[in-house]
Amino acid sequence: MSASDDVLAMANTEVDISNVKMGQGITIKWRGKPVFIRRRTQEEIEKEGAVPMNLLRDEEEDIDRVINPEWLVVLGICTHLGCVPISNAGEYSGWFCPCHGSHYDLRYHHHMTCCGAVS
Repeated sequence: MSASDDVLAMANTEVDISNVKMGQGITIKWRGKPVFIRRRTQEEIEKEGAVPMNLLRDEEEDIDRVINPEWLVVLGICTHLGCVPISNAGEYSGWFCPCHGSHYDLRYHHHMTCCGAVS
């Protein structure tokens, strides 16, 4: 049993990312949900890679999350209540969810500690 053509069409999307500059991000909508696309600089990649995994809620290396380290593409939904975090905000200059204070870095890792408290 395979999906019909209209269902398959909804599962795919094409986005023009040619105008996204290094260090910038865009938000698109896919199937009614936000998708964050960020073109990361080498400095951002190295900085985030130096964060100890034990400080992260999801201990997954960057190499396991991306195909090309320069581009981060993630579903823009907060891991706590499904809110949409604010881009270019928070303690780690990634995303911030004001509903309960979750801070995400530029790998979209949810940090367990921020500002001295567990988030």
